[in-house]
Amino acid sequence: MVNSKSNKQKVAPSAPIHPKQKTPFASSVKPPSPKRTRGAAAGVVSSITPSPAARTKFINRIPDNEGHQATVENIVDWIYTLCERDDKPNYGINVANVVPNGTSIDDSDDESDDGSPAEMDPVGAWLKSPQLLEPIFAHRLTSFVVGGNNSNQASQDQLADLFTALCAPQLETAKILRPGRSTKNFESALYRLLSRAPKRKTLTKVCLEMRFCWLVGLQDYLASEAASHLTTLHLRTNANVKDTIVAALVGPGHRFPNLCKLSVLDVPGLSAQDLLQTLSNRRELGHKRRLIVNISDEVTPETRKRALAMNIVMMQSVVPNTQCSTMKKPL
Repeated sequence: MVNSKSNKQKVAPSAPIHPKQKTPFASSVKPPSPKRTRGAAAGVVSSITPSPAARTKFINRIPDNEGHQATVENIVDWIYTLCERDDKPNYGINVANVVPNGTSIDDSDDESDDGSPAEMDPVGAWLKSPQLLEPIFAHRLTSFVVGGNNSNQASQDQLADLFTALCAPQLETAKILRPGRSTKNFESALYRLLSRAPKRKTLTKVCLEMRFCWLVGLQDYLASEAASHLTTLHLRTNANVKDTIVAALVGPGHRFPNLCKLSVLDVPGLSAQDLLQTLSNRRELGHKRRLIVNISDEVTPETRKRALAMNIVMMQSVVPNTQCSTMKKPL
């Protein structure tokens, strides 16, 4: 899904981006594609008109349901096309599953907001550049959501390349929902993306559902300056990251001074009582901001009452499998 929100008056003109033909994600082999006018992204049917009244309108590439997929090449194409738009919209990218470049994508059932079929350029062959990846400047990209399964090595490597090259200075929300086999290369690239340009303080919501094979990298990210700006942190994994999470909450680092919502799901050995005790220790260290907590373990009435006394709303998770949604509202 690509959501686009026009912001012509609020956002200053962006710096020039690298020409599309120079990026390593652009195919060197492309079948003839449908003619596309300026302002129409691949896979996007524009519903924005030149009228000032349309500045708050969104563009949806696909509906919010399962089964829709895209390649890294498609994602890069959307970024470049939206960066070139004259109305300079803010936009978000939401892909249910990332498949290897070169995969045939069938979007015959996709529809835009006005009911017309969404068009997509043919997908070319993937050729990984032997040179360093050139930056992909995704100006005005505010939300980046990528789902699927990380067990496919080709799509995992291509996503890692995208994370390495992507520069999104206005990014506010990042959700990487990729269970399955993970690698240090993939996670290293992801943490670099999440840690990029921390002085802007725009990235405040991070949701990670993955295996976390590189615990040192996770530990370093959670202790980073970029993570100190988070207001929402969602972690879901079956990896043994209990000690890493506890250290991030009560260790010698920043301990998330801006955190308002914390979700820790399916972590082995982390009970509601353990997490509440950790948060109690964090509170004694001066972090008394109201906190909403979601955990997959059962939260007893006694634990909930104790948490409320510390200005903590603790609830048992009701999040569906491999989905990062809003937390259950407190009663």
